[in-house]
Amino acid sequence: MLRLKRYLASDVGGAVLDAVLDALAVNTRVEVLYIQNFEKGFDDHTLMKLLAVLKLRRIWAVNVGENFGVSLPAWRVFTAGLRHTNVQFMYASEHHFLLTDLKNQMRDAIRVNRQAQGEPHDVEVIKKVGNMWFNPRLPKEEASEAESEAEEEEEEEVPVRRRLAKRRAASPARKAVTLARPGKRMLVLTERAAYAHAAKKGKT
Repeated sequence: MLRLKRYLASDVGGAVLDAVLDALAVNTRVEVLYIQNFEKGFDDHTLMKLLAVLKLRRIWAVNVGENFGVSLPAWRVFTAGLRHTNVQFMYASEHHFLLTDLKNQMRDAIRVNRQAQGEPHDVEVIKKVGNMWFNPRLPKEEASEAESEAEEEEEEEVPVRRRLAKRRAASPARKAVTLARPGKRMLVLTERAAYAHAAKKGKT
């Protein structure tokens, strides 16, 4: 998984993004790419270069949102090309293509890719994927194991909470002591606070 915003400022130029995409063209490890929110460097050329990388079919999830320098015709070409990729999960900012059907076309394309998925994705990668129109789900076995672990943790915590509650209830510091004060309001203090109050009065 590669989140470019962790390494690059939002105002980097197109040459930097070109170099990144050139590297991704030969990289065989990155399966999920976040290449969103580049205000200056991401344009039509960058989007086409990204599409060429996606057509290598190694990346199955991509977030390409908040890139304002891309034209509507370029988004149309990108949308048409999605069916030739392995992108199954995606996000693009919808205000780029308002009053068009491009969002639905993109979602239809990645849905078809998802249905045609062959090898299952790495579970540890799936757990880290977010901010897509649809996020990937864990395989059923892994999901049930995660739920079981959560239930076991809850079961372990309950006895601890009960013991702490009993300890607090039995603690002398929690017992209430009432102090009558002539001409004044009655005080209700914990036993420890009452001892401290009596000691203070003894010194005055």
